[in-house]
Amino acid sequence: SGQITPRHLLHHTTGIPSWSIAGDGASLKAHVAALADAPSSTALGERHAYASPNYQVLGLLVETLSGQSFGAYVQRHIFTPLGMTGSHTSPPKGTDASVMACGHRYWFGFPRQTTLPAEPGRLPAAALISSAEDMARYLSALLDAGRGKTRSLLSPRGFEQIFTGGTEGKSFAYAMGWRRGPIRGVPAIHHGGHLYHFRGKMILLPDHDRGV
Repeated sequence: SGQITPRHLLHHTTGIPSWSIAGDGASLKAHVAALADAPSSTALGERHAYASPNYQVLGLLVETLSGQSFGAYVQRHIFTPLGMTGSHTSPPKGTDASVMACGHRYWFGFPRQTTLPAEPGRLPAAALISSAEDMARYLSALLDAGRGKTRSLLSPRGFEQIFTGGTEGKSFAYAMGWRRGPIRGVPAIHHGGHLYHFRGKMILLPDHDRGV
């Protein structure tokens, strides 16, 4: 593990297993600590193997270097500069159908409204809360080299690196948190994710200056 770099983590070439073994409800620090005894799926730097715990390690690095919680860092450095006022790092108070969409799980073939507990220990990998309007702001900023309402999120060189494929996956090149590869023949930069009862996908179409 002493040879793992942030670039390995961002490209998912660490060999870290695909699921944390600390259990639901564990803290971010506990999730990362539990990886100490986890067997590697591949040799370091050998190939791309997507695994969400890579982001948990990165999240703990952000907390350690910034002195802030990961949620506070995202709020200050991403949500606020981009004017994403309807986005949250934990469920807002009074959460119900009027504030946030409810998830559903299938029971005997029928969808049933279900509320599952938040998992702050997995926040760097999943569970940020947003709206369609705010996601549009985020994708617009990405298409504009990260320029938000108040400032740019990264340097132009930083954004160039984020979208540059570093490792090859199946039908795509994996960049830093993004897949570069065609969707139905159209050049795209994209990534998706899911929790037990929510799912999302972001798609950038740079040639058309569009985000979905």
